[in-house]
Amino acid sequence: MIEFRNVSKTYMKRSAINNISLTVPLGKIIGIVGENGSGKSTILKLIAGLSYPTSGSVTVGGQTANRRISKLVSFLPEQDSFYSLFTVSEALAFQASQFADFNTAKAEEIMMYMQLEPDKKIRDLSTGNRGRLKIVLTLAREVP
Repeated sequence: MIEFRNVSKTYMKRSAINNISLTVPLGKIIGIVGENGSGKSTILKLIAGLSYPTSGSVTVGGQTANRRISKLVSFLPEQDSFYSLFTVSEALAFQASQFADFNTAKAEEIMMYMQLEPDKKIRDLSTGNRGRLKIVLTLAREVP
């Protein structure tokens, strides 16, 4: 379960979200919809422990969301964070070395479904294929 209790987040003096309370039960899929700058990415970063609330609390599975919450959360950032000299297969192996819950067989299955070439260098992938690789790396984690 993900829980926000009276969460606000400000960057400098600009409010990104203000006094949000919500509960997302385990096993549910929700969509966060809003205009640019309405706080959608901020909410996701708070859940992933990549940002901290200015006030209030964010918990995931009963634990305070912080940098170590990655054992419970798989986060897909909008920015690429690849080593461009890696091949697609090397990116999968690197992810497996970083996350004990990374399911390599699942990653390879999704990679084939996405029609990504395992021996292709990341620097040579199109923007769309880099996006597909990020999806593979995110979905292959075995997190709640």
